[in-house]
Amino acid sequence: MKYLPRRFREAQQDWFGKKGISWHMTVAVMKSSSELEQCIQNWWRVLLVLEAPSLELKARHLNIEKIYLRSDNAGCYHCAPLILSITDLSKDVNISISRYDFSEAQTGHVDPGETIYDAALRETTEEAGLLPEHLNIYKEISWTIQYQTKKAKTKEVVYWLAQMKDCCTPVVLSSEHQAYKWLGVAKASAIAKYRDTQGMLWEAEEYINK
Repeated sequence: MKYLPRRFREAQQDWFGKKGISWHMTVAVMKSSSELEQCIQNWWRVLLVLEAPSLELKARHLNIEKIYLRSDNAGCYHCAPLILSITDLSKDVNISISRYDFSEAQTGHVDPGETIYDAALRETTEEAGLLPEHLNIYKEISWTIQYQTKKAKTKEVVYWLAQMKDCCTPVVLSSEHQAYKWLGVAKASAIAKYRDTQGMLWEAEEYINK
């Protein structure tokens, strides 16, 4: 994958000819006897996955002093046991883990009696401290993104476009979040993990600027 997108929808020639940092990944699947080895996706496995490349990095580059981790918001990444283990992991690999960020946009659940739009307003207030009067909300445009849970259930997340009326209005994060940043669309899209989210950001930018 390329780290910096040139545009939302790219032809193959654009993808392979573009500038930017290339990221490469190797996946190995092991077979024992006649059955494939099973691997449960939980925080302990994630910790081991984080440990292995960290040790390799330190072995190859002794001068590395700190690293930054970024993942999506899946339960096995964004959970208390894993976050509490980061300090010990940092000591074990002898590298300071300066930050662990979750790049997925905020979501929530619809409470009984709520509309989806009302739930979005409530979640924005609960998780970011922003009230509807702080925002210029474009109710006429929205995005619906579907994804599969670990239990193979299909869930939908609906996003509306909004702008801050006053950029000096303080953002008050709930305990579910560690930090936030105001970014331009290119940098925000580079951080976003999923192509659907990247596309939503570029379409929102185009809508505002049209």
